[in-house]
Amino acid sequence: MDNKHTKSWAFRLLATAALVSLTLSTASARVLFQNDTEFQMDADNLVINNDNDVTTGQLYIKFNNSGTSSENGFINWDIDNSKFIINDAIDFTGTATLIGEFNATGSASFRMRQTSDVVDGSTLCTYVDELALDTTEDVIYVCTDETTDTWTKLSAAATVNSGAADPTCNAGAAGDLFYNTTSQRLKYCDGTTWQTVGPQDFEEVFATDADGTLTTGNANFTIDTGTANSIFNSATFDVNATTIDLTGTTVNVTGNIDLNSTNWDITSAGAATFVSTTTGDLTATGDVNLSGASSVRTRETADITTTACTAVGDLVLDTTSNKLYVCTVVGTPGTYKALGGSRVSELTYNPEFPNNIIDQNTGTTTNKGTLSTVFEAASNRQHYHWITNQAALQDINLKFKFEVPQDFASFGTLLLDYRTSSATAADNNVDITVRDITVLGTPVTCATVTGLANASWTTNTIAAATLAAGCTGTAAGSILEVTINLASKNGSNFADVGQVKMNYNN
Repeated sequence: MDNKHTKSWAFRLLATAALVSLTLSTASARVLFQNDTEFQMDADNLVINNDNDVTTGQLYIKFNNSGTSSENGFINWDIDNSKFIINDAIDFTGTATLIGEFNATGSASFRMRQTSDVVDGSTLCTYVDELALDTTEDVIYVCTDETTDTWTKLSAAATVNSGAADPTCNAGAAGDLFYNTTSQRLKYCDGTTWQTVGPQDFEEVFATDADGTLTTGNANFTIDTGTANSIFNSATFDVNATTIDLTGTTVNVTGNIDLNSTNWDITSAGAATFVSTTTGDLTATGDVNLSGASSVRTRETADITTTACTAVGDLVLDTTSNKLYVCTVVGTPGTYKALGGSRVSELTYNPEFPNNIIDQNTGTTTNKGTLSTVFEAASNRQHYHWITNQAALQDINLKFKFEVPQDFASFGTLLLDYRTSSATAADNNVDITVRDITVLGTPVTCATVTGLANASWTTNTIAAATLAAGCTGTAAGSILEVTINLASKNGSNFADVGQVKMNYNN
C-alpha cells in the first residue's frame, strides 16, 4: 500500500476513533465527511479557535462553498471591533430581544410593523409602547394598553390631510382633521363620521385672535347659519368693503350701520325697504346721490292737514293735491309749507254770503222763526242768527254758490264758523252740505256734516280728501253750492253761522 493510501486509511481510523470517543462521552456528536449531508453535535458549547492563536482579523462560519460569492453566507466575528457581521438578510419568525443599542443610522432603509388600519380592540398589541404604521392614514400609532389593544396616534407635525373625498372615520381616527377640497370644508372625525368644523363662535375666535380680525382671503366669504339668523350684538357694526351683497329675503337692522366704503350700491332687482321703528332711523351724514335712480319716492299722505310731523324738514307728498310739503313745526298734526310753484289759496265768505238765497222749501213744513244778520263787535264777527218761539225744532236753509277759480288744482279743507245756544243738538244745531252743481239737474254731493252744536264759537273742518273723494270731477270753472241749515226751538235757543272758508291748491 502506497503512502497516499496509508494516510487515507490512517485518517479514517482516527476519525472512527474520535467518533467512538464522542459517542461514549457525556456530550455526543456526529461528524460527517465528504458526501454526508448532516452534522449533529450534542454538546453544550462549540468553541472555534480554542487555542486562541488568532488575535486580530475575523473568525467566520461559512455556509456553502460555492465559487459564486452571492451563493455563500457568512457569520463573521470581527475581533478588532468586537462585533458580529452577517453578510445577508435575516428573517425572524420568533421573538427577537435586544438588550444593547440598535443602530440603524447607516442602513439604506428601515421598516417597522405595518397594518392597513390600526383600530382599538382589533389590532393586536403585545407590548406597551409597541409601534405600528397605519398604511392607510400614513400615521404611526403607539400601544398604550396591551390588555385592551388600545392605540394612540402619534403626530410629528401639525399637518392637516386633504383630498377630494373624505377618508375612513372610525374610533381610531377620532379627533383627526381633514380638509375636503371638493366642498372646501375643514372637517374633524368624531369617531364615527366626519363633522364640518364650524360655524364658529366669533367671540371665542376673537378671544384668541391677536388683532381681533376675521380674515377671509381673496375669495367670497359666506356665513352659513342654516335655518337660524346671523345676529351681531354690537352697538356699531362696521363694514369696510367696496361692495355689500345682501342676498337675504329680509335684512332687519335695529341699530346703526356705518358704511365706510366709497360707494354703497343697491343693485338688486328688488327694492330696498327701510322700516322706521322706535329703535332707530336711517340717517345719512354725507351725500345721498339719487341722480342715477330710475324713480324716487318720498313719504306720502292723503291729507297734509292731518299729517303728523316728528322732525322739522320732513318732506311729505300730499297725494290728493299732488304737492310736496316741508314740515316747519313738529306736532300731531304738524305745520307744513308747500314747496315749489304751487301754493294753498283760500276763498273766504262772510255774511251776507254772495249769491245768497233763503230756502224755506227745503226745510221742515213749518220753519217759523226769525233770520237776521248781526255784527258782533266783541269778536268783530258778522253772522246769521236764527231763532224761533215754537216748541218744536224749526229750521231754515241758507244757500250760496261760487265758481271754482281758474288756478284751482285740487281741494283743500273747508272751514265753517258756527255757534249754538247749547251743545244739545236736539235743541239747536247746524248742518252743512257742499255740492258740485256744474251740470244743472244732476248735482253731485261733495260732503255733508250734520248735527253740529257748540255753546261757543267754533270751527268745523271738512277734510280735503273728503271733498275730493265726493266730487272727483270738480275742476277750474266748476260751480260749487254751499247749503247751511240752521235749526232751533223754544225762543231761548238759537243757531248762528259765520264765516265760510274754502282752501284750494293751485
